[in-house]
Amino acid sequence: MVDEAAYKELINEIILVLKGKNAELSKVLKKKMTDASAALKYEKAAKFRDRIYAIEKTVESQKISTLKFVDRDVFGYFGKGNSIQIQAMFIRNGNLEDVASYRFSTINDTLSNVFCSFLKQFYIRTRFIPDEILMPVESEDKEVLEELLSEKKGHKIRVICPKRGEKHKLLEMATKNAENAFKIREDSSDGIESALASLKKKLGLANIPKRMECFDISNIGGKQAVGSMTAFENGVPVKSKYKRYKIRSVSQSDDYAMMYEVLTRRYTRAFKEDDFPDLTVIDGGKGQLGIARRVFDELGVDRVDVIALAKGRKKAAERDGPDQKLDERIFVCDNEGSIVLDQDSCELKLLVNIRDEAHRFAIAYHKKLRKEQYYKSPLDKIVGIGQVKKKNLFKYFGDLRNIREASLDDLAKVKSITAKDAKNIQSSLKN
Repeated sequence: MVDEAAYKELINEIILVLKGKNAELSKVLKKKMTDASAALKYEKAAKFRDRIYAIEKTVESQKISTLKFVDRDVFGYFGKGNSIQIQAMFIRNGNLEDVASYRFSTINDTLSNVFCSFLKQFYIRTRFIPDEILMPVESEDKEVLEELLSEKKGHKIRVICPKRGEKHKLLEMATKNAENAFKIREDSSDGIESALASLKKKLGLANIPKRMECFDISNIGGKQAVGSMTAFENGVPVKSKYKRYKIRSVSQSDDYAMMYEVLTRRYTRAFKEDDFPDLTVIDGGKGQLGIARRVFDELGVDRVDVIALAKGRKKAAERDGPDQKLDERIFVCDNEGSIVLDQDSCELKLLVNIRDEAHRFAIAYHKKLRKEQYYKSPLDKIVGIGQVKKKNLFKYFGDLRNIREASLDDLAKVKSITAKDAKNIQSSLKN
């Protein structure tokens, strides 16, 4: 247990190690050790001594040291099927400071061609150009690349494809890293596919839910009501397909009617664009599921599975008790009860992720509209109505329409609004 200042100090030391600045860190720690010893705090001094030793041993085994302390970029790649993983290691002053990974399709092309095309583009944008670039394959454009980079750098840059020695070992390391990154991503993809297939089986779906859409509603007492739709493909959010809906047909607080409007708008358009998901997820319970089923029946949507996802509710006797995690319940069509999956399962986490994302997206849009309503309003043009009075009016009435329809007596009930203000508001908004 340490205080905030000591914690930040430790974090800064870790950063120095990761950046390869161990000499700088050792200097700092040696001063602390000397100061502690001078103050007769020998146990503390011994801890600094041990830390210095541990850092030096760690750096010794982890550090990529070179005979020449030049700046180098080292590239390796690994390919399988129709994909290639390219790994870059950025070595600065003999230390590995950073890595980056890139993945591309190799359809209708070879691994080496894809890699060489990537390397041509890599340094076009503004980025640091090292003294040496190590690549795993020979390229016909090597001399052109050297000339281009040398001109940008202002001195000779070498592009090398080493076959042996220390530099070749660096290439082997980058290639191994690329292979590991490829396999990790491949394993992750296999895990998602397995979870989606399992979800189909456990919920009795007609489709494997590779593409899912989730809907949520956000409003306060029916005011500034909005709907949101998020889209996931193979377990990954596709933000370019997210949609936001400003509720048009419902003015009162009626989540069912709002959900009906949003789903009708979305799937009416889906027919025009032939753009349907495999699974539609509704944030809610049986009631919301019933609304979705009604919309699908009315529009003739027969190729999309639909479910609702809701948190369990505490019993009355439990509501004042300690907080506890409530089971997520899944409602499916033609099933009287709910389905409760293992709360730590990958299948449920996929559904919870898209539901939580839809909830976040809806709330963000709702807040945006409320902020716009508050900051941009016809009230701003009324003499005597400043920010405080405007805030009080919206707090009391909820939205501009209610303010416009309010009587003089109702307006005068609002905090800080005088009889003169009420007359000015009424005459201005009704003109």
